[in-house]
Amino acid sequence: MDRITVQVRFSKAIWTCPKCGQEDFEDRNMSGGDSYEHTCSVCSYIFNQSCNQMREYNGSLNYTPEEYEVVKSEDIATAKQILVDKWLYDVKNPPAYVEPTKEELEAELVEKQIELDALQTRINAKEV
Repeated sequence: MDRITVQVRFSKAIWTCPKCGQEDFEDRNMSGGDSYEHTCSVCSYIFNQSCNQMREYNGSLNYTPEEYEVVKSEDIATAKQILVDKWLYDVKNPPAYVEPTKEELEAELVEKQIELDALQTRINAKEV
């Protein structure tokens, strides 16, 4: 059975002011043509993406046709911001790197050796 969904695709720019550190969010035009310059909402400093102070999030929300008919634009805006906030949190707080134990490295070595042996067997079969 087919399922029809309504997909709301969106893009947001997250601007971080190099002068005061303020983070501003800006909806991007999915068709292009946006300005890549921003004025900080706190200190009015003007900067552009070339100073590596802009991140871009591209996402989507999916609704059934029935859900989309009754969803309010404010609810869509809130759902978008929740996705962006979660992504930004994950970017700023990556999981800590856990160094593998000696036993884990030895197990990986055994797995790789099995792969190498199998590859060598295939190579030897081609030489015959």
